[in-house]
Order: sequence, then structure tokens, then C-alpha cells
Amino acid sequence: MPIHPELVQNLVCPQCKGGLHYTREEVLLCVVCRLCYPLVDGVPQLLMSEAMPLGPEGQIIPREEIATFVVESGPEEGQAFTLEKGTCKAIGRHIDDAFKTQIFNTDFTMSLDDHTQKLIGNYFSKHLSKKKKTPSKFSELGSFRRTPDLILTDPGISRLHAMVFYDEENVGIVDLVSRNGTFVNGREVETLLLKAGDSIQMGLTKLCLFLKAKEETCNP
Repeated sequence: MPIHPELVQNLVCPQCKGGLHYTREEVLLCVVCRLCYPLVDGVPQLLMSEAMPLGPEGQIIPREEIATFVVESGPEEGQAFTLEKGTCKAIGRHIDDAFKTQIFNTDFTMSLDDHTQKLIGNYFSKHLSKKKKTPSKFSELGSFRRTPDLILTDPGISRLHAMVFYDEENVGIVDLVSRNGTFVNGREVETLLLKAGDSIQMGLTKLCLFLKAKEETCNP
């Protein structure tokens, strides 16, 4: 939605306090700071957390976002974990039995056996490749950098319940044939690309997804 020219004249860059220009890309540009500020439904987002820098050839560099999952209910209520692009994380239940804890590595992350690796790979190829016009460069699990897993005490969660991932465009979740299933916004799913605000239910645990720009990408 375009912005009225008279309104632009009264707006200033939050960093240098200089004037802004409305561009054909429908953003507000500060030529001094080489920063662009987006409009949402015609409303200027004049916050440094929303700023997008210009590249060397004048192209707008989109903000890099971090995916944050907040535990809204369940035994670990209030905890949060993050995902950056190109990473994945398994979600599972902590087991007290010493023998069964051998599924965890020495750094307390879970090992994925060959069967589970194949299962995730099949889900990626079956459910995700059809949703994109171009192949994802992170289309295989091996292309993701595995980060420390989320270990929960919820008895309704399987030892290896689900995998969340963040490719170059999307955050997604893969259910690993869990005992009680994985639900997104009340619907049971096998694999799904997520969006901000989605609610993920596993056992008694409910997670909410938030997407927030990395602070360092806001600087020119």
C-alpha cells in the first residue's frame, strides 16, 4: 500500500534523523545511512530492528531472521530456544533410565540412527520439494548444521519426537513417528512449513513460533 507524499516529508531516519525517500520498491530510503524501512499496510516501520541495508549495487538486503520457539505450557513453561538459517534441532524426552539414555551423545544431544535419518530424508523429499518452485539448497538433512537438541521432561513426548529446521526461506517441522503425534494449530501433521504465530502441541507441551530480525543485520 503506497504512502501519501505529504506524510513522507514529515518522516526522518531513526538513525541519522535525515529525510527519507519513498522508492518504487515501496520502502522508505535513507540515502545517508543506506537503510530502507518497510511499510506494513501503508504504515512506516521506522525502527532500527526493521531496517534493511542496501548492498553494493543498490539492492535491498532482506533482514535475516531468527526463529524462536517459546514454551507456552507444559513442564518447561517459559523456556525458549532459537534456530538460525541452515540449522535443525531434534525435540525429545529425557529418559532417567541409564540404558535408554544411550540415545544421547556426550554433549547431551540425541543420536539419529540410520532409520531416523532415512525417515527425515523421505519426509523432506515427499512433502517439501513439491511446495517450492526451486529446490532448496538445504533440501537434505545433511545440509543442515545440527544444533543442541531440546530435551523435555514431558511424559507425553517420545524419546525422539520431532525435528525442527530452518532452510534459506522457511521454518518447518517433521514428526518422527511419535507416539502421541505433533499438532500445529490443532491439526496433526507429519511435515509442515511453519509461519510466525503458529502453535505446536506435543504431549502436554505447547510451543509458539516467533520470527525476529537479527540485531546485527540492522546496521549499515
